Amino acid sequence: MAKIHYEISMSNPHNHLFEVKIFVTDFVDEKAVLKMAVWTPGSYLVREYSRHVQDFRVEDAGSPLDFQKTKKNTWEIETRGKSSFTVFYNVYAFEFSVRTAYLDGEHGFFNGSNVFMYLDNKLDLSATIKIIPYKKWHISTPLKFNEEIGLYYAKDFDEIVDSPVECGTHTKDFFDVLEKTHEVAIFGQGNYNKKQLLLDLQKIVETQGEFFGGLPYDNYVFIIHLVEGQFGGLEHKNCNVSVYSGSKLRKREDYIGFLGLESHEYFHTWNVKRLRPQPLGPFDYENENYTRCLWLCEGWTSYYQDIWLVRAGLITLDQYLKMLEKTLDSVLTTPGRFKQSAAQSSFDAWIKLYRRDENTVNSTISYYSRGKINAAIGLDFWLRNETNNQKSLDDILLYLWKNYGKKDIGFPEDKILEIMSEAVGIDLSDFFYRFIEGMEDIPNEWFKFAGLQIKAENKTKEKNRKEGIPFIGWILQTKENKLIVKSVLSGSPAEEAGIYARDEIVAINDLRVSPNDDMDEYLLNFNPKQKVKITLFRFNKLYQVKATLRRAPFDKFTVEPLEKPGEKAKNILEAIIGQSFPEKRQNDK
Repeated sequence: MAKIHYEISMSNPHNHLFEVKIFVTDFVDEKAVLKMAVWTPGSYLVREYSRHVQDFRVEDAGSPLDFQKTKKNTWEIETRGKSSFTVFYNVYAFEFSVRTAYLDGEHGFFNGSNVFMYLDNKLDLSATIKIIPYKKWHISTPLKFNEEIGLYYAKDFDEIVDSPVECGTHTKDFFDVLEKTHEVAIFGQGNYNKKQLLLDLQKIVETQGEFFGGLPYDNYVFIIHLVEGQFGGLEHKNCNVSVYSGSKLRKREDYIGFLGLESHEYFHTWNVKRLRPQPLGPFDYENENYTRCLWLCEGWTSYYQDIWLVRAGLITLDQYLKMLEKTLDSVLTTPGRFKQSAAQSSFDAWIKLYRRDENTVNSTISYYSRGKINAAIGLDFWLRNETNNQKSLDDILLYLWKNYGKKDIGFPEDKILEIMSEAVGIDLSDFFYRFIEGMEDIPNEWFKFAGLQIKAENKTKEKNRKEGIPFIGWILQTKENKLIVKSVLSGSPAEEAGIYARDEIVAINDLRVSPNDDMDEYLLNFNPKQKVKITLFRFNKLYQVKATLRRAPFDKFTVEPLEKPGEKAKNILEAIIGQSFPEKRQNDK
């Protein structure tokens, strides 16, 4: 059986090139085929990592071997009967994200899919890996290190892809939970209390670990990049990588957002990395891996990320409700929720979620947010009410974990309805086809099952305005000091008037408008049903159109505890959050 050893170095980080060598021995086939992954698990978009490969060559004992590039990500090597050969290439790494590779004078970061090729049809080969950091940089990675041979080790290519590497001058701290060591590697500057941050991460680990009855790994690594203007996270089996603006850790609200991100990515340790639909592992690294269950993988995770924080005592109920309100605002103001279900959104992730355009708001809905509201909150509240708080989403989650995740086998996604129903002893067909496969909104009344109520209003407020807030239905942005239409909402006055995305708005009723104007405030000069003249430029040609304004739909949703919820509803909310039902909302700072 062939053996493979990788070596990656970064001798000149200013040129942003990772230098890769692949040593193959005991090779018996007539032709070697090397391939590069086109995507990274957890981020459902073909990203074409091979586009960054350069300087490819192959040698045998110093003599060059012939090769041919046959596809965008495929190199065929004429081995000429040689049982060993070495592949050399460089990878340009200057795209900063949790999904890609990046190298500069301060640090280097990569996922295995970004930099390492694999032998075709030999993904199951174990490998050793030598990482040569620049100068005195140190390394953080979940890869296992063999002290005797001084190399990292991976049992197969899946483990290589699932083990990101951070090299640099980052800080390294550690804490133990349930006798397992957790490393926290932080690159960048931030206004935060490190001692408190480590304690809070520890509470997140403890709360989730206790729920599942233990931790499913030997060690775990948090890789945290504090980079201004950046946000994101990517899960791995024994690690997660996140990026957050360091300057935003000072305010409590922003710090809670950071904890939510960490809670979300850490929860993927169970949900997605082990508890997963069958299409999500083993992976096909060359093609899209389709699933209709991202509402479960990401929607449930988005729900529980906040639940873990409140159960751990890291946030109050009021802070939890504020986070919930943001998701409600996002879902209930998106017309696309009537065009795409949570299941359809999951399947279309490869062509929709990461490829937003001016029509996205009208045609799609995120499986993160719709999954959180419909498939998680709606199901949990309804199920607890139906069973007098005897069954819940917790029960379904633990059932899936026991029967699939803990065994590290994917569940058959065409059987997920049957599995969920079996977990709680209730036929969930009606719910499933209305709210997960279907496009219905969860009834607002269902929030009362958990002692909560939704109040709908307009973000723009003006006293004594009985006629309502005027609405035109465009989303604007300032670009090159111009007021540009980013999107036009389906069925809106703007659409009916013939206003298009990318139009430059210059005047309303012959009065010039400025990119600095608050247009929501500006429209308060008019009334619903009033007709206004819009002057605009489209490809430098001047147009005038007339739009008849309407009364604005509600675009702000507040969630508050009921004053008199009833004992059943109180018990349900207390079971969900692990705290006592509040007498009233506290408006925490």
